[in-house]
Amino acid sequence: MLWFDNQAEEAANFYVSVFKNSKVKQITHYAGEEFSKKKGQDAAGLQRVTHEVWQMKKLDLAKLEKAFAGK
Repeated sequence: MLWFDNQAEEAANFYVSVFKNSKVKQITHYAGEEFSKKKGQDAAGLQRVTHEVWQMKKLDLAKLEKAFAGK
């Protein structure tokens, strides 16, 4: 996972051009709590997920799902 404040798509495309057999699978644009409310998602769940992500060296989807659910 890469994190950029600016020019993230450009950076991802650069990495893809440098590394053989690589590709961009997904692009997510962070829009904050307001976006969460518009989509009807639980902002507290997203905060828990964000907290967990920052502590991980490798993403653990099951753990993130539990954090979102508040378990």
